[in-house]
Amino acid sequence: MKKYLTLLVAFFIPFLASAATLTLSPDPSTVGVGDTVQITISISSDTPVNTFAGSLNYPKNLSPVSVSDGSSIISIWFMRPSLDIARDKLLGTSSPIVFSGFTPGGFSGRNGKLFSIVFKAMSAGPVEISLTDVAILLNDGAGTKEATVVHPLSLVIAQKATGGFTEPTDAFPPEPFNVFLGEDTQLFNGEKYLVFTTVDKGLGMDFYEVAEKRFPLVPPVWQKADSPYRIQNQYLTSDVYIKAVDRAGNERVMVFHRSHLLRPYEWVIFGMLIVALCILYMYMRGRGRFSLR
Repeated sequence: MKKYLTLLVAFFIPFLASAATLTLSPDPSTVGVGDTVQITISISSDTPVNTFAGSLNYPKNLSPVSVSDGSSIISIWFMRPSLDIARDKLLGTSSPIVFSGFTPGGFSGRNGKLFSIVFKAMSAGPVEISLTDVAILLNDGAGTKEATVVHPLSLVIAQKATGGFTEPTDAFPPEPFNVFLGEDTQLFNGEKYLVFTTVDKGLGMDFYEVAEKRFPLVPPVWQKADSPYRIQNQYLTSDVYIKAVDRAGNERVMVFHRSHLLRPYEWVIFGMLIVALCILYMYMRGRGRFSLR
Protein backbone atom coordinates (compact mmCIF):
# COMPACT_ATOMS: atom_id res chain seq x y z
CA MET A 1 0.00 0.00 0.00
CA LYS A 2 2.79 2.38 0.93
CA LYS A 3 4.51 1.59 -2.36
CA TYR A 4 1.38 2.48 -4.37
CA LEU A 5 0.93 5.73 -2.38
CA THR A 6 4.52 6.72 -3.15
CA LEU A 7 3.96 6.05 -6.85
CA LEU A 8 0.74 8.08 -6.78
CA VAL A 9 2.46 11.08 -5.17
CA ALA A 10 5.35 10.82 -7.63
CA PHE A 11 2.84 10.84 -10.49
CA PHE A 12 1.09 14.01 -9.33
CA ILE A 13 4.18 16.02 -8.29
CA PRO A 14 4.99 17.21 -11.86
CA PHE A 15 1.35 18.23 -12.36
CA LEU A 16 1.27 20.26 -9.14
CA ALA A 17 4.63 21.82 -9.82
CA SER A 18 3.46 23.13 -13.21
CA ALA A 19 0.21 24.62 -11.90
CA ALA A 20 -0.17 28.37 -11.71
CA THR A 21 -0.81 29.77 -8.23
CA LEU A 22 -3.03 32.75 -7.41
CA THR A 23 -2.39 34.44 -4.08
CA LEU A 24 -4.25 37.15 -2.14
CA SER A 25 -1.94 39.28 0.03
CA PRO A 26 -3.09 41.88 2.62
CA ASP A 27 -1.38 45.16 3.48
CA PRO A 28 -1.35 45.49 6.46
CA SER A 29 -1.98 42.02 7.84
CA THR A 30 -3.63 43.37 11.01
CA VAL A 31 -6.87 45.29 10.52
CA GLY A 32 -9.36 46.96 12.87
CA VAL A 33 -12.83 48.45 12.40
CA GLY A 34 -12.53 51.65 10.36
CA ASP A 35 -9.16 50.70 8.89
CA THR A 36 -8.48 50.24 5.18
CA VAL A 37 -6.61 47.22 3.86
CA GLN A 38 -5.16 46.65 0.40
CA ILE A 39 -5.57 43.18 -1.06
CA THR A 40 -3.24 42.35 -3.95
CA ILE A 41 -4.01 39.50 -6.33
CA SER A 42 -0.82 38.01 -7.79
CA ILE A 43 0.14 34.98 -9.84
CA SER A 44 3.16 32.69 -9.86
CA SER A 45 3.76 30.32 -12.76
CA ASP A 46 6.72 28.40 -14.12
CA THR A 47 4.97 28.03 -17.49
CA PRO A 48 4.21 31.19 -19.54
CA VAL A 49 0.54 32.18 -19.25
CA ASN A 50 -1.16 35.07 -21.02
CA THR A 51 -4.85 35.24 -20.10
CA PHE A 52 -6.30 35.78 -16.64
CA ALA A 53 -9.96 35.81 -15.59
CA GLY A 54 -12.02 35.31 -12.47
CA SER A 55 -14.25 36.86 -9.81
CA LEU A 56 -13.13 38.27 -6.46
CA ASN A 57 -15.64 37.58 -3.68
CA TYR A 58 -15.73 39.35 -0.30
CA PRO A 59 -18.13 39.53 2.70
CA LYS A 60 -20.47 42.40 3.61
CA ASN A 61 -18.32 43.62 6.51
CA LEU A 62 -15.73 44.72 3.94
CA SER A 63 -16.64 47.76 1.85
CA PRO A 64 -14.64 48.26 -1.40
CA VAL A 65 -13.08 51.69 -1.79
CA SER A 66 -10.94 51.61 -4.92
CA VAL A 67 -9.29 49.32 -7.48
CA SER A 68 -5.77 49.80 -8.82
CA ASP A 69 -4.04 48.11 -11.75
CA GLY A 70 -0.81 50.09 -11.39
CA SER A 71 2.26 47.95 -12.19
CA SER A 72 0.00 45.11 -13.34
CA ILE A 73 1.43 42.44 -15.63
CA ILE A 74 -1.83 42.72 -17.60
CA SER A 75 -1.56 45.30 -20.36
CA ILE A 76 -4.84 44.62 -22.19
CA TRP A 77 -8.06 44.43 -20.18
CA PHE A 78 -11.08 42.70 -21.67
CA MET A 79 -12.95 43.49 -18.45
CA ARG A 80 -11.13 45.90 -16.16
CA PRO A 81 -11.92 45.25 -12.47
CA SER A 82 -14.28 47.99 -11.31
CA LEU A 83 -16.68 48.88 -8.51
CA ASP A 84 -20.35 49.82 -8.40
CA ILE A 85 -20.40 51.19 -4.86
CA ALA A 86 -23.67 53.10 -5.27
CA ARG A 87 -25.55 50.00 -6.43
CA ASP A 88 -24.15 47.83 -3.64
CA LYS A 89 -25.14 50.40 -1.00
CA LEU A 90 -28.63 50.66 -2.47
CA LEU A 91 -29.17 46.90 -2.62
CA GLY A 92 -27.13 46.03 0.48
CA THR A 93 -25.04 43.56 -1.52
CA SER A 94 -21.35 42.90 -2.08
CA SER A 95 -21.08 42.26 -5.81
CA PRO A 96 -18.14 40.13 -6.99
CA ILE A 97 -15.38 42.04 -8.78
CA VAL A 98 -15.08 40.41 -12.20
CA PHE A 99 -11.89 40.73 -14.23
CA SER A 100 -10.43 39.46 -17.48
CA GLY A 101 -7.18 40.49 -19.14
CA PHE A 102 -4.37 39.56 -21.48
CA THR A 103 -0.56 39.81 -21.46
CA PRO A 104 1.07 39.72 -24.94
CA GLY A 105 4.03 37.34 -24.89
CA GLY A 106 2.87 35.73 -21.65
CA PHE A 107 4.16 35.87 -18.08
CA SER A 108 6.19 33.41 -16.09
CA GLY A 109 7.78 34.05 -12.71
CA ARG A 110 6.90 34.82 -9.12
CA ASN A 111 4.27 37.18 -7.71
CA GLY A 112 3.18 38.92 -10.89
CA LYS A 113 0.58 41.49 -9.85
CA LEU A 114 -2.84 41.35 -11.50
CA PHE A 115 -4.49 44.18 -9.55
CA SER A 116 -5.15 45.49 -6.04
CA ILE A 117 -8.31 46.52 -4.25
CA VAL A 118 -8.65 48.65 -1.13
CA PHE A 119 -11.37 47.68 1.38
CA LYS A 120 -12.64 49.45 4.47
CA ALA A 121 -13.33 47.21 7.48
CA MET A 122 -16.90 47.90 8.58
CA SER A 123 -17.38 45.50 11.50
CA ALA A 124 -15.37 43.11 13.66
CA GLY A 125 -15.06 39.41 13.03
CA PRO A 126 -13.49 36.87 10.67
CA VAL A 127 -13.61 37.46 6.93
CA GLU A 128 -12.65 35.41 3.91
CA ILE A 129 -11.80 36.77 0.47
CA SER A 130 -11.72 34.25 -2.37
CA LEU A 131 -11.47 33.88 -6.13
CA THR A 132 -14.00 31.90 -8.15
CA ASP A 133 -14.57 31.17 -11.86
CA VAL A 134 -10.81 31.33 -12.35
CA ALA A 135 -9.42 30.72 -15.84
CA ILE A 136 -5.70 30.95 -16.62
CA LEU A 137 -4.65 30.19 -20.21
CA LEU A 138 -1.25 29.10 -21.43
CA ASN A 139 0.74 31.21 -23.86
CA ASP A 140 0.75 28.36 -26.39
CA GLY A 141 -1.31 29.86 -29.19
CA ALA A 142 -4.11 27.37 -28.57
CA GLY A 143 -5.76 28.87 -25.47
CA THR A 144 -5.05 25.80 -23.35
CA LYS A 145 -6.37 26.14 -19.84
CA GLU A 146 -3.67 25.90 -17.17
CA ALA A 147 -4.20 24.05 -13.91
CA THR A 148 -4.50 26.68 -11.18
CA VAL A 149 -4.19 26.61 -7.40
CA VAL A 150 -6.03 29.42 -5.59
CA HIS A 151 -5.17 30.43 -2.03
CA PRO A 152 -8.09 32.30 -0.38
CA LEU A 153 -7.33 34.92 2.26
CA SER A 154 -8.64 34.78 5.84
CA LEU A 155 -8.49 37.82 8.11
CA VAL A 156 -9.82 38.74 11.53
CA ILE A 157 -11.04 42.32 11.92
CA ALA A 158 -10.33 43.63 15.41
CA GLN A 159 -12.68 45.90 17.35
CA LYS A 160 -10.27 48.85 17.37
CA ALA A 161 -8.56 50.56 14.45
CA THR A 162 -4.83 49.97 14.15
CA GLY A 163 -3.90 52.43 11.38
CA GLY A 164 -4.66 50.60 8.18
CA PHE A 165 -3.37 51.09 4.65
CA THR A 166 -2.31 54.46 3.21
CA GLU A 167 -2.10 54.86 -0.54
CA PRO A 168 1.22 56.24 -1.84
CA THR A 169 1.33 59.52 -3.75
CA ASP A 170 1.39 59.39 -7.54
CA ALA A 171 2.74 62.39 -9.44
CA PHE A 172 3.47 60.65 -12.75
CA PRO A 173 1.09 60.44 -15.74
CA PRO A 174 0.18 57.23 -17.56
CA GLU A 175 2.70 55.84 -20.03
CA PRO A 176 2.76 57.12 -23.65
CA PHE A 177 0.68 54.92 -25.94
CA ASN A 178 -0.11 54.27 -29.59
CA VAL A 179 -3.46 54.74 -31.31
CA PHE A 180 -4.41 52.39 -34.16
CA LEU A 181 -7.08 52.77 -36.81
CA GLY A 182 -9.33 49.78 -37.44
CA GLU A 183 -12.17 48.81 -39.77
CA ASP A 184 -14.05 45.52 -39.47
CA THR A 185 -17.41 44.45 -40.87
CA GLN A 186 -18.16 42.63 -37.60
CA LEU A 187 -17.59 45.72 -35.43
CA PHE A 188 -19.52 49.02 -35.52
CA ASN A 189 -21.23 47.88 -38.74
CA GLY A 190 -17.99 48.24 -40.65
CA GLU A 191 -17.36 51.83 -39.55
CA LYS A 192 -13.87 53.05 -38.68
CA TYR A 193 -12.71 52.92 -35.06
CA LEU A 194 -9.64 53.57 -32.92
CA VAL A 195 -7.91 51.12 -30.58
CA PHE A 196 -5.78 52.37 -27.68
CA THR A 197 -4.57 51.27 -24.27
CA THR A 198 -1.93 52.29 -21.77
CA VAL A 199 -0.70 51.48 -18.27
CA ASP A 200 0.01 53.57 -15.21
CA LYS A 201 2.82 52.46 -12.92
CA GLY A 202 1.50 54.43 -9.95
CA LEU A 203 -2.05 53.98 -8.68
CA GLY A 204 -3.35 52.63 -11.97
CA MET A 205 -5.64 53.84 -14.73
CA ASP A 206 -9.01 55.45 -14.02
CA PHE A 207 -10.63 56.36 -17.36
CA TYR A 208 -10.18 57.63 -20.92
CA GLU A 209 -11.67 60.70 -22.59
CA VAL A 210 -11.87 61.43 -26.32
CA ALA A 211 -12.37 64.66 -28.27
CA GLU A 212 -12.66 65.04 -32.04
CA LYS A 213 -11.47 68.43 -33.25
CA ARG A 214 -11.47 69.72 -36.83
CA PHE A 215 -10.91 73.46 -36.54
CA PRO A 216 -7.89 74.90 -34.64
CA LEU A 217 -9.71 77.71 -32.79
CA VAL A 218 -12.56 75.50 -31.55
CA PRO A 219 -11.91 74.11 -28.02
CA PRO A 220 -12.11 70.31 -27.64
CA VAL A 221 -15.27 68.77 -26.21
CA TRP A 222 -14.26 65.80 -24.07
CA GLN A 223 -16.38 62.73 -23.48
CA LYS A 224 -15.58 59.52 -21.64
CA ALA A 225 -14.85 56.61 -23.94
CA ASP A 226 -13.47 53.10 -24.07
CA SER A 227 -11.34 51.24 -26.58
CA PRO A 228 -12.32 50.42 -29.26
CA TYR A 229 -13.85 53.85 -29.97
CA ARG A 230 -16.10 54.46 -32.98
CA ILE A 231 -14.95 57.61 -34.76
CA GLN A 232 -17.77 60.13 -35.14
CA ASN A 233 -16.19 61.84 -38.15
CA GLN A 234 -15.99 58.88 -40.50
CA TYR A 235 -14.42 61.09 -43.19
CA LEU A 236 -11.28 61.24 -40.99
CA THR A 237 -11.00 65.00 -41.42
CA SER A 238 -10.72 65.62 -37.66
CA ASP A 239 -7.86 65.13 -35.24
CA VAL A 240 -8.85 62.74 -32.44
CA TYR A 241 -7.41 63.49 -29.00
CA ILE A 242 -7.28 60.62 -26.49
CA LYS A 243 -6.74 61.54 -22.84
CA ALA A 244 -5.69 58.84 -20.35
CA VAL A 245 -6.35 59.75 -16.71
CA ASP A 246 -4.96 57.79 -13.75
CA ARG A 247 -6.51 57.47 -10.30
CA ALA A 248 -4.44 60.39 -9.00
CA GLY A 249 -5.78 62.67 -11.74
CA ASN A 250 -2.56 62.74 -13.79
CA GLU A 251 -3.18 62.96 -17.54
CA ARG A 252 -1.54 61.85 -20.76
CA VAL A 253 -2.93 63.11 -24.11
CA MET A 254 -2.12 61.45 -27.44
CA VAL A 255 -3.37 62.53 -30.88
CA PHE A 256 -4.53 60.52 -33.88
CA HIS A 257 -4.03 62.97 -36.73
CA ARG A 258 -6.57 63.40 -39.50
CA SER A 259 -6.05 61.44 -42.71
CA HIS A 260 -7.77 63.94 -45.04
CA LEU A 261 -8.06 67.72 -45.21
CA LEU A 262 -11.49 67.92 -46.85
CA ARG A 263 -14.45 65.64 -47.28
CA PRO A 264 -15.27 64.38 -50.82
CA TYR A 265 -18.19 66.78 -51.36
CA GLU A 266 -16.07 69.62 -49.98
CA TRP A 267 -13.44 68.88 -52.61
CA VAL A 268 -16.20 69.15 -55.25
CA ILE A 269 -17.33 72.49 -53.85
CA PHE A 270 -13.73 73.66 -53.62
CA GLY A 271 -13.13 72.65 -57.25
CA MET A 272 -16.29 74.43 -58.42
CA LEU A 273 -15.20 77.55 -56.54
CA ILE A 274 -11.79 77.47 -58.23
CA VAL A 275 -13.44 77.07 -61.65
CA ALA A 276 -15.82 79.96 -60.88
CA LEU A 277 -12.94 82.18 -59.82
CA CYS A 278 -11.04 81.31 -62.99
CA ILE A 279 -14.06 82.17 -65.15
CA LEU A 280 -14.54 85.43 -63.27
CA TYR A 281 -10.88 86.28 -63.73
CA MET A 282 -10.99 85.58 -67.45
CA TYR A 283 -14.20 87.56 -67.77
CA MET A 284 -12.76 90.57 -65.93
CA ARG A 285 -9.57 90.33 -67.93
CA GLY A 286 -11.56 90.19 -71.15
CA ARG A 287 -13.56 93.24 -70.22
CA GLY A 288 -10.37 95.13 -69.44
CA ARG A 289 -8.94 94.38 -72.90
CA PHE A 290 -12.24 95.40 -74.61
CA SER A 291 -12.32 98.77 -72.84
CA LEU A 292 -8.74 99.57 -73.96
CA ARG A 293 -9.73 99.30 -77.62
